[in-house]
Amino acid sequence: MTKRLLITGATGFIGSRVTALAREGDWDVRVDRVDLLDRAEAERLIGRIRPTHLVHLAWYVEPAAYWTSPANVEWADAGAHLFRAFARHGGERLVGAGTSAEYDWSGGGVLVEGKTPLAPATLYGVSKKRLADEAASCGVSHAWGRLFLVYGPGEPASRFIPKAIRASLNGGSVPCVDPAARDFIHVDDAASALLALAASDVQGPVNVGSGEATELRDLAQSIGAKPELIHVASEPPLVVADTTRLRHEVGFTPRFSLAQGLAMSIDWWRERLSADRA
Repeated sequence: MTKRLLITGATGFIGSRVTALAREGDWDVRVDRVDLLDRAEAERLIGRIRPTHLVHLAWYVEPAAYWTSPANVEWADAGAHLFRAFARHGGERLVGAGTSAEYDWSGGGVLVEGKTPLAPATLYGVSKKRLADEAASCGVSHAWGRLFLVYGPGEPASRFIPKAIRASLNGGSVPCVDPAARDFIHVDDAASALLALAASDVQGPVNVGSGEATELRDLAQSIGAKPELIHVASEPPLVVADTTRLRHEVGFTPRFSLAQGLAMSIDWWRERLSADRA
């Protein structure tokens, strides 16, 4: 039976890779080309395509602003409506893109689905958690991929790794919260994990990360940038995914090591900066 997959947010950093990888696989891929904040348009989209599977990534992602923007509430509302429309039109399997920011970060450490408390500290995290609850209640098979720090070619320039790469290429430094360690996963691995979730029957939240933590200052040094150490009392020293469900239940293991992924990102930025100077 044909698996008709609708991908929302298909032009975004992660969505574009989900789309490309899905087209290489056994999926009949469809992408949204409507304003999902318009409920009538979203309903017509689902009614026209009648997808059997849905990977929902569309969200407000303006750098820095997305943590606190009221647009998060609008996108949570839109996502809830989309999920209900998907269920009404016979959808079978739903995968939503969540975030590690749904967890309580106050103590840091290894974050575990169903064990680490959910106490998001930002409107972004609160809104994603609310949409996860909607996914669980819409009446179809579902998984909620809690994404950790996704990096790779095409990543927004304001994020840590692109900043470090550009600092390295320009002989500069990059601010690093000391001694913060975070879980980074390559964008192709994150995209592949979401597709693996779509193809599986695993239910509920699943952490999508590497399961390994890297200190920001070490990461900057490995890229070639000089770390400019700063201290932020509210930043937990360690945030890393427990990936037991991803590896053992979904059967997914990341393909790219951090060193491999960074090399790809550095090459991408070097080519882009060279083109900009030409």
